[in-house]
Amino acid sequence: MAKTTGAEITGQSAPIHITIPPPALSPPIPIPTPLAPNPDLSIDFPITTRLIPEQWTIALRNAGILEKYAHIPIGLSEGFLIGVENYTLSSTSTPPNHHIGETELGVARAKFADEIALGRLSPGFHPDDLQAKLGNF
Repeated sequence: MAKTTGAEITGQSAPIHITIPPPALSPPIPIPTPLAPNPDLSIDFPITTRLIPEQWTIALRNAGILEKYAHIPIGLSEGFLIGVENYTLSSTSTPPNHHIGETELGVARAKFADEIALGRLSPGFHPDDLQAKLGNF
């Protein structure tokens, strides 16, 4: 759709509005799906993602923004640095669940089971097992 500017050319007749044609549309860029099939959830470590770093590289390159966002496929492969690499925690603290969790436990478990089956959520870990594998968190 063409845009009309606020600029007018005035003369002896009625004002003339200048119309700017819309920019030409570029052809769509085919972007491969950057998701892998559901992972094998029987393996508890390492925690993995369905995002495929190589496909992200291709998609970012095709979009012409790989140089700006090159850290994304690297982070997917090697982990993202979040500025706390030189910190350690002296203890683990896990707050209790909200009180409504006990009354709606069946609903919550069903929703978590659905999300785990779809590969959108990692299975839960007992805090003691997780601390034994990760240290304090």
